[in-house]
Amino acid sequence: MATIVAAPRLGRLSDRIGAHKIILAALIAAGVLFIPQAFVANPWELMGLRFLLGLTAAGLTPSMNVLLKKITPPSLTGRMFGFSMSAGYLGVFAGSVLGGQIAAWLGIRYVFFLTGVLLLLNAAWVYCKLYEPIKERSAT
Repeated sequence: MATIVAAPRLGRLSDRIGAHKIILAALIAAGVLFIPQAFVANPWELMGLRFLLGLTAAGLTPSMNVLLKKITPPSLTGRMFGFSMSAGYLGVFAGSVLGGQIAAWLGIRYVFFLTGVLLLLNAAWVYCKLYEPIKERSAT
């Protein structure tokens, strides 16, 4: 529900300020939102945090598709979107398996901690590899 509500607005904002900025902000917000999920005391708290997390997903998927379209030659666009979708599904599968293993070994709280850390590391990588080069190109 959160993604349905937020996707059009974040897409419009992405068109105005740049997809790379939305991706960076969404990754940081998602990373930060995962950590309190480890401390919830009832299902309603988890549902609220998951709703907020859905808002971040609304920023990530469309913005990633915009950047993929911009950097891909027209003759390879279909193939690249295919790879992107396949990688996404592979991530869902591998993340579920790895999350289950971490929960079994360490406890469910650590799944949220590790996911939050991975998202924040991804945000740092996006900043270094995507955000900064775009910012430098805009300055020249």
